[in-house]
Amino acid sequence: YTGDYNEKTILRIIENDTQKREKGKLYDYSNIGYYLFSLILNYEIGKDWRDLLNRRIFKPLKMKKTTAYMSKTNKNNFAMPYI
Repeated sequence: YTGDYNEKTILRIIENDTQKREKGKLYDYSNIGYYLFSLILNYEIGKDWRDLLNRRIFKPLKMKKTTAYMSKTNKNNFAMPYI
């Protein structure tokens, strides 16, 4: 869930996540749409989704302490989910 994956990893995730549902199960959530969108962005415009967020959203809004890269975060100071 870090978003830090390469094309080979994305293809493996898609293959594993697109299996037939359990019998009787109506819905099964996954992030497959995000993985597919990531591949499409790379193929169509040659950009990583994290770079696009930076260029189109974070920079124009002058969000200097915001990033989509977990590797660039301050490990002691980032948003955590509510529990």
